Amino acid sequence: MHGELAHRARILGGIPVWGTVPGSAADHLGLKGGDILLRVNGVQLQTPDDFLAARRLLDQSLELAVLRAESLLLIDVPARQSNDQWIDELGQQVFGRDSWFPESP
Repeated sequence: MHGELAHRARILGGIPVWGTVPGSAADHLGLKGGDILLRVNGVQLQTPDDFLAARRLLDQSLELAVLRAESLLLIDVPARQSNDQWIDELGQQVFGRDSWFPESP
């Protein structure tokens, strides 16, 4: 399944969602293992590092375009003061990264 999901995401120009942690930011948004994250606010995501662009959207609402099976889902994320922390948490949980952003000096 992982190889097929990775291949499909690469063809579609998106990022595979391998799974989520119950109670996490990704879980609260309704993301599921097997989804493919295509865009954040219209910005195409071809690598997990492309997800960093969303950090510039602090204090703005976000729209995630997600492919689940054969359906395109649009998930609205309301603006919040801590979008940077939320994006970091989402990146860690969905994409398996230890840290998305360097520590501030």
